[in-house]
Amino acid sequence: MKIIKFWKYFILLFLINFVLINWVDYGWFFNYRAMAGLASGLFQDEKPMQLMPEDEIVAVDEEVEIYQGKEKILEIPRIGISAPIVFFDGPTENDILGKALDGGVVHFPESVLPGKIGQTIILGHSAPPGWPKIKYDWVFSEVNTLEEGDEIFVYFGSQEYIYSVKNKVFLEKGEELPRESYSSSQNTLILISCWPPGKDYKRIAVIAEPLTK
Repeated sequence: MKIIKFWKYFILLFLINFVLINWVDYGWFFNYRAMAGLASGLFQDEKPMQLMPEDEIVAVDEEVEIYQGKEKILEIPRIGISAPIVFFDGPTENDILGKALDGGVVHFPESVLPGKIGQTIILGHSAPPGWPKIKYDWVFSEVNTLEEGDEIFVYFGSQEYIYSVKNKVFLEKGEELPRESYSSSQNTLILISCWPPGKDYKRIAVIAEPLTK
């Protein structure tokens, strides 16, 4: 009996140590949001825009000429990102933004549209290493690795907009972007996510300007 009891404790300690050592790879299993998303994803098609109620999220320009088969797409080749851009009108409460972020990256309604003079702000979730690719919780997890000169492509309104990364800024929650970090005389693309990935401590902003070739 003592031997059996010993082995029970040994196995229990082994499992605890295994989980702690491999937490980066398997910690998401114990996160209710990840598990709920994974479960719901098993019964849904891979069509992010259909995940959101039409009466809450309203996509703009539903019928436009498609530019080379792409429309409302953000691409960042350097980190392998291709995600739908969700546009919507109305209030920006957390619950509405949260639903929109499930479907891709989100154009902040109070910023200008791509190509217009001013700042085009696009929001995206980030997640810690090992997080499963559920919906788009992970989409901006690696934007911190972007370097000056990396290209970002935005497809919108039958146009292709190409931007070049100029700078990265880390901000406190609620802190405004430094005025000197962007231009007011042209269209500037700003990608914003939580920092560090998966934590709501600070913000990271990647600033990119139109690429001139």
